[in-house]
Amino acid sequence: SPVLYADVPDFERHFSSFVNQLLLNQGLLSEVGWPTVSKYLHWAMRNAVLSTKHPGFLEEREWRVIYTPDYDLKKRMIPQIVTVEGVPQRIYKIPLQDYPDEGFIGATISDLLDRIIVGPTEYPWELRQAFVEKLEELRVAKPEDKVVISGIPLRRS
Repeated sequence: SPVLYADVPDFERHFSSFVNQLLLNQGLLSEVGWPTVSKYLHWAMRNAVLSTKHPGFLEEREWRVIYTPDYDLKKRMIPQIVTVEGVPQRIYKIPLQDYPDEGFIGATISDLLDRIIVGPTEYPWELRQAFVEKLEELRVAKPEDKVVISGIPLRRS
């Protein structure tokens, strides 16, 4: 889902537009039926909540992967228990692969990765080299061109 960068008034405008479209299409929605409409409204509201950020982050142009295990009919996500800061928790790994027989392509690291920006950090060259080597392992073409150092100095406290 693409992130919407909005403050409260911007979000209210988007939400009002969404509601107006629902009202304009009441006939079609009644043909589809309330159970289906309700399911998609729930999905839309959930995505809106999970994919809205303050406009101060606009330069990120972020997309989010939102996963709900109960709706994964193909069971492709890979569950794993990991410990983060001492707390065990379930995560789901995304298998970055294409399924061309289903028309699902463009999900490999080579297709998804534009570049990796390293920094600010105390060890930019070491991290850059580690990323280049990892991309080589993953058979990404020209990995040295994909990893750049930001040049932003590391702040010291």
